[in-house]
Amino acid sequence: MIFNLHPDRYKFLGVDEDGRALFEDLQPEITPWVTPVACPFGKAGDLLVVQEDPNIILRIERVRAEQVQSITEEGAKAEGLQMFDKFGATEWGGVEPHPDVPNHFRWYSSPITAFRSLLTSIYSNAWKRNEWMWVIEFKRIEP
Repeated sequence: MIFNLHPDRYKFLGVDEDGRALFEDLQPEITPWVTPVACPFGKAGDLLVVQEDPNIILRIERVRAEQVQSITEEGAKAEGLQMFDKFGATEWGGVEPHPDVPNHFRWYSSPITAFRSLLTSIYSNAWKRNEWMWVIEFKRIEP
């Protein structure tokens, strides 16, 4: 989920004990303070039940905010991308429908490129503007 904050104007300071993101306005003469932004998914320690499969329970371990262009390859892989070995070359994707081939997915040479394309298909300007997004680390809990 993307924040509604101008990406170049704010600096992420951390998350408070209530799971809210704290930002500093880099133009304090315009706005001297920034209201903390609550994470809509919860805070560290909260439990989530996966809607598609009620047998999966996740515990939020850590919540932070990052700008989308700072995602690492490991972070992109953690977003649910799939790996495909195509004639000895690894491709990433499997989550974004192919616009020209029905019932097929798009594949890319790197997980970051696949993540960028998927994100852009949902939030058209998020990558270009380098928007802030929630990063939630979780652990699966056995019921």
